[in-house]
Amino acid sequence: MSEITGWASAICFAALACVMLEFLSPSGKMEKMVRFVLSAFMLCALFKPMLDISKIKFEFDISKKNDYKVSGIKKGLENQAMSIAASNIEKLVENEMEKIKITPKKIQVIMDTSDVNSISINRLIIKIDKKNLDRQEEVKQLVYKELGLVVEVTS
Repeated sequence: MSEITGWASAICFAALACVMLEFLSPSGKMEKMVRFVLSAFMLCALFKPMLDISKIKFEFDISKKNDYKVSGIKKGLENQAMSIAASNIEKLVENEMEKIKITPKKIQVIMDTSDVNSISINRLIIKIDKKNLDRQEEVKQLVYKELGLVVEVTS
């Protein structure tokens, strides 16, 4: 209720100020401009409480939606990091195998991410031609010696 009495008293003071300024203003060419300014002032005094009402804040809980987006982005980044790591390991293995003149048919890197955001290599499988099958131990030892990875060699 105090808001309504405050609003009413503000309108009365604004009206009194407008009347006094209108009496003090010169007549003639500036009369229309003064009346326009005083009218605008009076309208502002009338609608001021409605402007205050429009400042009500509406808050919505969007944390779940943002969590979904963040988790999707995080998952995409993890997949991308794993893909890059796997391709780098494949290239390293290929380079080491070129040294002993063996071309792998397929290199498969099986990895996993842990809770501490690190990538661990679970298995490394190298497929080679049957003609090089007798060199399996040589490939295993080379990859372990140069890269420190235990590998399965199949044909």
